[in-house]
Amino acid sequence: MNKWFLVFHNQELEDQFQQGLKHQIRKQVFVGTLIGLVIIVGYDLIAQIQSKDYYHFIFNLIFLGIALILTLVIWKKQYLIKYALIIINLVIASVQFQLNPSIEQQYNYIFGQSIMASHVIIITTADFKQSIFQIFGLALIRSLIMYLKTTKIDLQMYFYIIIIMVFQIYVQYITDLAQRKQFLLTIKENHWENFFPNLIRKPYYFFNFKDNIFQLTLKNENLQFQKVKNDLCDGCNLRELLRSQQLLFKS
Repeated sequence: MNKWFLVFHNQELEDQFQQGLKHQIRKQVFVGTLIGLVIIVGYDLIAQIQSKDYYHFIFNLIFLGIALILTLVIWKKQYLIKYALIIINLVIASVQFQLNPSIEQQYNYIFGQSIMASHVIIITTADFKQSIFQIFGLALIRSLIMYLKTTKIDLQMYFYIIIIMVFQIYVQYITDLAQRKQFLLTIKENHWENFFPNLIRKPYYFFNFKDNIFQLTLKNENLQFQKVKNDLCDGCNLRELLRSQQLLFKS
């Protein structure tokens, strides 16, 4: 496994990891966030039509169009769902550009916290490489919002954004690494669960290492233990067993 980008070197193993539980979680998160985005944007569209705010109406119409296009694409090609979630995450962040400063601060605070929770959920379902892109993108959007929506440049807030971004990358790395290790452990456990019954039924295996790989080789399915002598023969049973095994190895 690549320790920098957390990708399995074996492509078959990587595909199995992507199509497993993580893919199922992504589908559920995609549907949930898409429904939430449509509700938020749809509500804003109705309010903007009533107030004749056509400037923000166009932006929300674009967001709604993006959601519709993503739905159609994922309907046909579900393997692209992890990239669709990246787009949705950035679109959700862009919705904050439309916050009205005249609205009560408590409303904006709750709305911002809800958006941030959505970001965390989507990033958690992403691979480490995709999460890095999202974290940088969201940090850039937050910086732009602060630059455009505030009257002064606050270096402390920019520094805080950078610190949060670094810690997000670190936490995402640890989380994704743990998920991949758990995936490998599950595969090993499933392998041994399937193998042990066969080993018990046919206990004639050689244990060896070849090219630093542990191998179990079935020598002879029809091999039977020889009958032993009941009388005291000073180790004759053991010698007879060793002779038979020596002949078997030579053959």
